[in-house]
Parts: sequence; C-alpha cells; structure tokens
Amino acid sequence: MLTIDRGHNINNFSDICGFCKHYNRQKKAKERTCKAFEDGIPIEIWSGKNKHVTPYKGQKNKIVFEEWEGE
Repeated sequence: MLTIDRGHNINNFSDICGFCKHYNRQKKAKERTCKAFEDGIPIEIWSGKNKHVTPYKGQKNKIVFEEWEGE
C-alpha cells in the first residue's frame, strides 16, 4: 500500500483497471497508472465506482476502458 493510501483501504488490484488494455502493466501495480491517467488513476475508477466508459471529469485525453485481451 502506498503511504498516501494508508488508512484508506485501497485494493492493490482493480476489477476495472486490471482488465483494461490501457493499464500500465510494466510498472508495479502500486503505482496505479495508465495511458489515460499517467499521474495516477482516480480512486473512483480504481475502486470500480466509475466504470470509465466515458472520459472522466477533468481528464486530459479521451482514453476510456477497453478490454485487455492479453499479450
């Protein structure tokens, strides 16, 4: 768990992001980044409260969830 997450009970895996082709699998999962959110995936999306099928408020690009089919 990241220091900034301490006490917030944030899962290390996301049921949304973990299945998205844009999720950054090259970095440690704790860093929670993707092509849509290079500075960190918002907790609302990471936690599954927002399925990210439309651009997120304030998002700098229009990248949204697309199912990952593996490598």
